[in-house]
Amino acid sequence: MGRTWLTLRRTTVPVYLTPKDIRHFKKELGFNVPFDENSTISGHIDALQIRNGAIHVLDYKPNAIREKPIEQLTFYALALSRRTGLRLYDFKCAWFDEKHYFEFFPLQVVLKKRKPRFASHFCFPQTSLYTRDCEQSGLKE
Repeated sequence: MGRTWLTLRRTTVPVYLTPKDIRHFKKELGFNVPFDENSTISGHIDALQIRNGAIHVLDYKPNAIREKPIEQLTFYALALSRRTGLRLYDFKCAWFDEKHYFEFFPLQVVLKKRKPRFASHFCFPQTSLYTRDCEQSGLKE
């Protein structure tokens, strides 16, 4: 009996915001978005998941603990919300690597005047570096 292999092709989700979209977020909704009203912005979402009633916008970063792609992920959520008509309230964004997972709600980002901090950080004990890495960052499981 032979083995059956499933091959998955990685497909990204293209998104964009037009100047009209950016003006809508700023002027009509009062969102604090850090994008120029005269530019079109485009990008590609690495992965989307629907879990527990929320749309999760996910981005893999090889060294996640050293990065904070909050503006990038907020843009992805805003663009997807605008294109689909889904409320930003229903979105959650996250970046991760093999050992770390950071998540936040993009609605909280655009409603605040100051730069937000990420909401959560989870350490996964999958490697021998777990204890040292999580202890150095001051975080626990």
